Amino acid sequence: MKKLILFLTLLSFMYANSLPYLYNYQEALQKATLEKKSVMVLVVTTYCPWCKRFKKKTLMNKKIQKEILKDYVVVMLNKETDEMPEDLKSRLVPTTFFLDNKGEEFYSAIGYRTVKQFKIDLTDSLDMRDMEDIDIDEE
Repeated sequence: MKKLILFLTLLSFMYANSLPYLYNYQEALQKATLEKKSVMVLVVTTYCPWCKRFKKKTLMNKKIQKEILKDYVVVMLNKETDEMPEDLKSRLVPTTFFLDNKGEEFYSAIGYRTVKQFKIDLTDSLDMRDMEDIDIDEE
């Protein structure tokens, strides 16, 4: 019995550090609108080893989580089982899409990303999001 309690306690600590993923795209857009945030969509498959590694190694990093949660509502979609908008159907996984709260993509990153690479992606995504607000006249 003591071993079971210890196991369950350890298991709860492992999952307590996870990002608060939503699993419904429309719900994520609504939440982003309410919270005045953008949306980060992580597209994965069930048996993708790189997806699992990305979630375990990169997205469990405390600094990365803090950066994500400051600006994004996070939704995880399994391309094998979840209903997805047509423009988010990526051929490669993992793929991370960064969207405004209306579902318009402003940045994406394909494949496994290290903590350092993903930190750059987060910075670049915010720069691209902010560029959307700038009216640039082309001559």
